[in-house]
Amino acid sequence: MDKVIYAKFSKERKKEFQLLTTIVEDRGYKKVIKKSFGKDATAHVSAMHKHCNELKCIFKKEKKIRICDCNLLDDGSVSFPYLEGLSAEEWIGKKIRLNKLKEVYQFLEEYYKLLKGLSKGKGFQQTKEYIKIFGERNLPEQLECCNIANIDLIFSNIIIVGSIWNVIDYEWIFYFPVPVHFIFYRAVKSSLSISLLKEEKVNYIFSKFGITELEQEEYKKMEESFQRYTKDGQEQLTELYKKFPVISANINNIDINKVYHPFQCKVKNSNVEKIVKNFKTMNRENKVFIDLKDYVQYNQIVISLSNPYSIVKIKAIEAWDGMDCHEIYVLSHNAELNILDDYYFTEEYPWLMITNNKFEKISIDYCVIRDNDTMVKQIVQYIYNEQKEKREIQELIEEKRKLEQEIVDLDKRIQDMENTSILKMYILKKLKKGNKS
Repeated sequence: MDKVIYAKFSKERKKEFQLLTTIVEDRGYKKVIKKSFGKDATAHVSAMHKHCNELKCIFKKEKKIRICDCNLLDDGSVSFPYLEGLSAEEWIGKKIRLNKLKEVYQFLEEYYKLLKGLSKGKGFQQTKEYIKIFGERNLPEQLECCNIANIDLIFSNIIIVGSIWNVIDYEWIFYFPVPVHFIFYRAVKSSLSISLLKEEKVNYIFSKFGITELEQEEYKKMEESFQRYTKDGQEQLTELYKKFPVISANINNIDINKVYHPFQCKVKNSNVEKIVKNFKTMNRENKVFIDLKDYVQYNQIVISLSNPYSIVKIKAIEAWDGMDCHEIYVLSHNAELNILDDYYFTEEYPWLMITNNKFEKISIDYCVIRDNDTMVKQIVQYIYNEQKEKREIQELIEEKRKLEQEIVDLDKRIQDMENTSILKMYILKKLKKGNKS
């Protein structure tokens, strides 16, 4: 019996695109299953099998690319093998944290070259199907396009195993010309890791690959039109971010404490605490080194990285004892919500606590994603609601599994009863025959 270890319901979409995606495990083998949530999305799901075959034909000469297999099941759902490995998005994030941007640019060059290879020099045409999904756009006709366009070729949908790029998702494929630049733009804009770069570096990426500011404006409109085409008018977290207030104010009236991000490091014992480092910075991304040679007698390190109502990403915390350096982790915190490396603070004094094992020095590499923004409370509530819905879906799936098992058990009992009745009739028949003789 398959054990469900992950479930996601795309309920924000129109009915014809609503899917239930699960990761299931059976005897140590994992697979991904996508099924329609209702009859309306059946055609959308089964089309993925066709997309798989089309992409395999397109990429058959590309040794670096492997299209993940898609199996069409009897109930109309599709299944994919679950791949273990580092996604291209995770790889990019790792390189950015290590400040190896040259390697990121080299990866993007390979990715762009791959897309260009698919275009075969085709020019841009606004077909009826294109306008229906992306709207009418002011784009030059000489733009190179893919006639079979996988706009889902974003970095989180590529799993790197050795030297092979495995494409694990190809739900959104269109069989009409779509500009290569749009697919590249969409991949870059979908990358959380790249979004954390400074604006001039992101602009450099687009200029490096010849994507003009006018094109970017049109591609932004294309993406918005595509989202309207697929969505059912419900608000997503990504859209909620776009509605955060932008404040225009007289610079003389700005509260300086709300412009700067505070940093404070304290050491503590049971009854004593002492401030080791205390400053403010306008930089959202920082790597701070803290000398602790004179504070080895304190067993706790308390760090505050932001103002109230903030979201902070902890990239890495490292400690030195002598010449050895190793990664250490947060022991406790007062964040309202913690998801992987992201901490959502709603308290007046946000803090993280680390155990001090007589460290001589520590460093903390972090990014303040949002600061002094009461919208963080709404974001936390939104995430809680989404998690609750996922739990409810999981409970429904488990209840369905139990009912299916009960049906199997009941069928077995009925079969056993039928077998018992047949045996009784056979014995009676034998007894009657013996009496006659």
